[in-house]
Amino acid sequence: MIQIRSTTIRFFSFVLIFFSLGVSQESRAVSSFSRIQESYDYVFVDGILGDIVKKNFNEMAHEVELSSPDSQAIILRPSTKNNLAENAKLLGLSLRFLQFSGSLQKPLVIMAHSRGAAEILLTIMKQPSLIDQLKIKQIVLVQGAFAGTPLAEVTFSQWQRICLTKGLEFRSNIFCQYTKPFMKSVSDLKPLQTRKIFSDAKSKLSETSLAKINKTVSFVTSESSFWKTHKALIPGKIYINMKAGKNDGVIPSASHYLPGVGTRLFHASSDHLSLIEQNKYSPKVGASFFDRVLEALLMRGRF
Repeated sequence: MIQIRSTTIRFFSFVLIFFSLGVSQESRAVSSFSRIQESYDYVFVDGILGDIVKKNFNEMAHEVELSSPDSQAIILRPSTKNNLAENAKLLGLSLRFLQFSGSLQKPLVIMAHSRGAAEILLTIMKQPSLIDQLKIKQIVLVQGAFAGTPLAEVTFSQWQRICLTKGLEFRSNIFCQYTKPFMKSVSDLKPLQTRKIFSDAKSKLSETSLAKINKTVSFVTSESSFWKTHKALIPGKIYINMKAGKNDGVIPSASHYLPGVGTRLFHASSDHLSLIEQNKYSPKVGASFFDRVLEALLMRGRF
């Protein structure tokens, strides 16, 4: 009985020590994560139609306000009526103004989605000095449109067919008049056009600037199964599957990163709406994705 008791005591002592070590390591990790999260200001850059819908990134900004009250969380929603180059220039001006006005005082983490990801990357490729001037620590580009999408091509061609080739009476109808300002934006997302824009920008970068961008920029790629794709995106998913392979319902997965620039952070199983949209059915999905991004950056040594 004495031997049994001593063995039992040793066993439970080992369990308690192991458990306490686990708790200690976990609390240290949580503490370290919280300190990192509080060390930065955050700017979120929305994609196409974000200036109209105004739902994306709201949950992430709210997460920053709750967990890091001393940090700024600012959402920029570039105009859907502008082309990539116009919004890239305006984003640079907006970031400089935010710093000049005192809204951004800590090192900066930028997260951008879809067309907004393409626009902020174009901003940095054209003005790499912004990385140092704005103290940008990391730029995370989620489901970026760096090689456009076949959906833009078919949308633009159908608009031309309806509004430009059927006579003057069609040019003055409500649909054509309302959608015309957005076609400049859509045209820039045609695959050949988008590739040319980024190819030209990359060719003008010095080796030093490219190396700085590579240390700063990370990509999150994704694809979705048919069963987990929002029903509104299924027609687009089928069309892109035929034209360009795996996709998230809006953009081909191969377009989510720019070869030779930055690094891929991780690959998500998600459609184009689920990661950053405020969703009444999964209200915390944006906050959990934000935490996942920060944890991945921490694990990769990007902070």
